[in-house]
Amino acid sequence: MRKKLVISLPSSIATALAVACLLVVNLAFVPGVSAQQTEVLQEQFDEITATFKEGVEEAEKDQKKIRKLRAEASTKLLELADECDDAELAVSMLRWVVQQNSNNRKSKKALEIVVDQYIDQPGIANLFTEKTSADILEKAMEANEDPDVRAVIRYLNAMADEDEQTREETLIDLRDNHGDTMYRGQKLAKLAAGPLKMAAFQIGKVAPDITGPDIDGVDFSLSDYRGKVVMIDFWGDW
Repeated sequence: MRKKLVISLPSSIATALAVACLLVVNLAFVPGVSAQQTEVLQEQFDEITATFKEGVEEAEKDQKKIRKLRAEASTKLLELADECDDAELAVSMLRWVVQQNSNNRKSKKALEIVVDQYIDQPGIANLFTEKTSADILEKAMEANEDPDVRAVIRYLNAMADEDEQTREETLIDLRDNHGDTMYRGQKLAKLAAGPLKMAAFQIGKVAPDITGPDIDGVDFSLSDYRGKVVMIDFWGDW
């Protein structure tokens, strides 16, 4: 037979205990506490990356030491990101892990966390590479409304597209309408320029126009001979 234990407390003490419980329960929701936690995690993030940088400089190209330093820093940042309630800071930590690790277990773990928790966040574009699976890119395109993230995903998809016409059309659109979007330190306009330039030299494409003087010093253009068979001999002397 169970017995109930009933304790009677003065109303003032009961009220004080109730308030204390509410304070404990709601502590995590106080803006100052959350901001303070973010500040501490930011300092730890800065310290970890600074220590890694100093270690790399001291290692003097000793790849074994550098790999160990990278693994240690990545492990710490994965743990910090798991504790972090600030999405922007967590994404920054995970981005560092991905960029420092070339498609290994740690970079894959960081990407898994992004897909599970931060797929709709701005700033995740630099976590994606040409090796990122089509499924992940599709999930990000569906969930993320940030125009820069979507532009980068379109660029990566275009570079993997085997249809030359579709790839070229997408790259032209990105160059003209999203050219200032940054991806891994470069603008999409510059990244798209290379493949588009090469596409112009494919068999069946109209040759880019060139202009120059003939042997008599008279300027002419390649387009002057459109519709005719032309042999071009590029030569020079030093």
